[in-house]
Amino acid sequence: MKVAALMLFLFLQGNEAALRARIAELEAQVKALEAKLAGQPSVQKAGVLGTWKGSTAKNTETFTTRTNEWRIHWKSSADGILSVQVHDGNTNRPLLGSSVIASKAGSDTTIIRAPAGRYYLSITSAVTDWEVTVEEIR
Repeated sequence: MKVAALMLFLFLQGNEAALRARIAELEAQVKALEAKLAGQPSVQKAGVLGTWKGSTAKNTETFTTRTNEWRIHWKSSADGILSVQVHDGNTNRPLLGSSVIASKAGSDTTIIRAPAGRYYLSITSAVTDWEVTVEEIR
């Protein structure tokens, strides 16, 4: 708002040279910001790959990710044990470092970084209702 008011003031004062200099200065600032932002990750949208609910142990159906980064949202309704382990859908092997273990009621999100492919979740629960959602980050 201040920039627009300044430009209008300079224009009305007939100081065209000052106005052109200010425009060039602002264009340079915009280019610098664009260059700075070019290296930043863009805002990502998510697509839900599956949501599961329960109160006991369960293996989910296999889901397929198309990206190398996706997230697991989990909710636990009461203090108890909730464990979520990601497994490779082709080999049935667990992915190292891809576990969620909770012992208190609450919710959280875990980011999984793994090659695009087929996966399933092995969910173990005791004394709590749970909900787990897998979202692909696009």
